[in-house]
Amino acid sequence: MSTNPIDQDLSRWYQSRRVRPTAAQDRAARLAIEWSRTMGLRLPPYRLEFVRREYPDDARGHCFHFRRPVAVYVLADLTPEQVVETVLHELQHVADSGDAEMPPDEREERAEAFTLRALAALAEHQARWAAFEARAGLR
Repeated sequence: MSTNPIDQDLSRWYQSRRVRPTAAQDRAARLAIEWSRTMGLRLPPYRLEFVRREYPDDARGHCFHFRRPVAVYVLADLTPEQVVETVLHELQHVADSGDAEMPPDEREERAEAFTLRALAALAEHQARWAAFEARAGLR
């Protein structure tokens, strides 16, 4: 757990904004979690919670990667598609949380690159599944 008072205050602030996700957001988050594992991410213990937006420029997601378990917060006003993208991004931060020496810009580059790879692979998987369903007469 971080001993930085600013980090602790920010974490408490996020915790005070927790809300229940919609069913669609919950499904989207679960899809992103499972897909991240399919893509090979090794995740230490973490928790994912949805929070209400306080300010127009709030980040879509935030990861407290020096806490244990790692805390991930996702805005509750995102569409399911945005939830998938945001959760994939934050889970790369979770996977990288064991490397305290990694510079912040490298963390962001890795999260952005993983998100792009994972979304492309997911789209390809979904297209193949749709084609299979069409050929099999399931659609």
